[in-house]
Amino acid sequence: MVYRLARLGVLFEQTTAARRWANGIQVFEGYVRELLEQRSIPYSWLERVEEAVSGQYDLVLAVLVDDMPRRTQEALLDYMDRGGIVVSYGSLNSLARDLGFRPVRHAQTGYAFVDGGEPAQSGLRFTQGRAWIKASGEGYRSQIEYAAAGRLEPEADSGAGELPALVSIRVGKGKLERWAVDIPNTIVRLQQGDGPVLSDGIPAADGTAEVNDGLLKADDGCVMDWDKDRLQTPNGTPYMAYPYADYWRERWLSHLVSVCAGIGLTLPFADLLPDGVEGIAAISFDSDMNDNDSAETALRILSEHQVRSSWCILEPGYRPSIYDAARKDGHEIGLHFNAMESQGGRWSREAFAEQCRWFKSAAGEQRIGFNKNHYTRFEGWDDLFLWCEQNGIQLDQSRGPSKRGNVGFLFGTAQPYRPIASLRESNRLFQVLEVGFLSQDMGLDGWGDRSAIGLFLDTVQSVRGVAHFLFHQIYLLTDPAVREGFRDVVEQAKAKGFEFWTSGQLAAWENTRRSLKWSQPGPGRLSVERAADGPGVVVYIPVPDGAQADGPVEYRYGHPCRRTVVHSEQKLGTAQPNPEEEKSDCANSLI
Repeated sequence: MVYRLARLGVLFEQTTAARRWANGIQVFEGYVRELLEQRSIPYSWLERVEEAVSGQYDLVLAVLVDDMPRRTQEALLDYMDRGGIVVSYGSLNSLARDLGFRPVRHAQTGYAFVDGGEPAQSGLRFTQGRAWIKASGEGYRSQIEYAAAGRLEPEADSGAGELPALVSIRVGKGKLERWAVDIPNTIVRLQQGDGPVLSDGIPAADGTAEVNDGLLKADDGCVMDWDKDRLQTPNGTPYMAYPYADYWRERWLSHLVSVCAGIGLTLPFADLLPDGVEGIAAISFDSDMNDNDSAETALRILSEHQVRSSWCILEPGYRPSIYDAARKDGHEIGLHFNAMESQGGRWSREAFAEQCRWFKSAAGEQRIGFNKNHYTRFEGWDDLFLWCEQNGIQLDQSRGPSKRGNVGFLFGTAQPYRPIASLRESNRLFQVLEVGFLSQDMGLDGWGDRSAIGLFLDTVQSVRGVAHFLFHQIYLLTDPAVREGFRDVVEQAKAKGFEFWTSGQLAAWENTRRSLKWSQPGPGRLSVERAADGPGVVVYIPVPDGAQADGPVEYRYGHPCRRTVVHSEQKLGTAQPNPEEEKSDCANSLI
């Protein structure tokens, strides 16, 4: 069976974006670019509606379109009438009347039930959305073929009755697939907050997470609900239980694959884990107090458990021999930026650059691979990521819990991701990865609940993310319970098949996976090439509806897929899949 690669276009009207920026409006719709590139999905970025409807694309994600000009509406309707498919995320409201629907009041927050398999009883949390309902009466089309799926439950009742999460509307030979949830916007706000951190966050009513402590930090911007989004560990500690952003990524990807498969096309994507890896865990250390004896204790314990880790160093740091010993054992050394005013720090670009210069000199490093902010200090929206870029830092670890009661997935994700900038930077994607952490110092009295370890690991493994645990060297020296907690993390993770990676390994893997380039050089030929070295990248090629797969398939996100592995610096060729070739180091056959 010959599969044809879906020609996917992303419509992001630059003129519309510029007008919004000029009026002080954030444009997070462009985060679709990160969702696509995270999975190495082939696409074209289009900035004018004329490009999108030219007939070159089978599927158009209309993520940012000016609703007002009638010519835009007519162009999209004509494109669909001729057989094109448009996918929208909470937008295109100007088309509602043309298609016999009525938009309801904008829903800021709520929960969506998409496919009946939601891991949270309350559904999937969303932060931006607007549903359509079927309308009747003068001016509305009564005869139209459509299907509705799922439902939306806004926290503020719209008064419009049941709201579908997704509607599929037939338009001539094509159709509109419209999500009520603005999925890219929701993912951004879950990961980065509703706005800049300028004041204390709202604490939990039960007193378990008093984030209103007069100190600006990452979790002051959390958009999770203290009641609906937390569960309790076996020991009775509340924790943020649901990586909603990752769940939304899965629904988003499953839907795109399904739409393409339904019209006889394939939309290939990369797995998040390398070939042969069942899970990735990471341990980072913060050098608070900079006690040399504690550093040596940490090195000894790490050696005993055969784990490599990433060390964030706070000024004035350790003696130089500690860094040499850590590097010799395969650990990595990075910055622990201190913006605590009580300790002489300050939140500024100059202070960040000064500490970067200090670190390079003190640690004997020519570059800084990663950073984590002391006390998870955080202000504004994107200052930190901009400073990381300016100082050549590839990966940040600052977004994690500062209180016992909000450990877990308080930013909705276990996956490394690129943050999006504010409108002052035209909402571009930063060339920095964020890898948040789950908890600090498992076993520490009043802080790290060891009974949560297995829960965290299972959830991370289910979304194929990174289980990142933070420790402090000083507690490994002074607290036997933390040493036991460290042992529990390592042993439970290894028992579940996790490998422990450093920050450098994580950054390199993300670059490797995102380097895939797909093409269709001829009929029945599908080719993929990778530009970066590293572990084997697993790619899945969904089988179109009605097609017969030649050989075994694996189900991913509900779809049968052919699996193959793209090895280092190799270009894969292109005929029918051959199971005997699928893991060879030579040119693999895809389809």
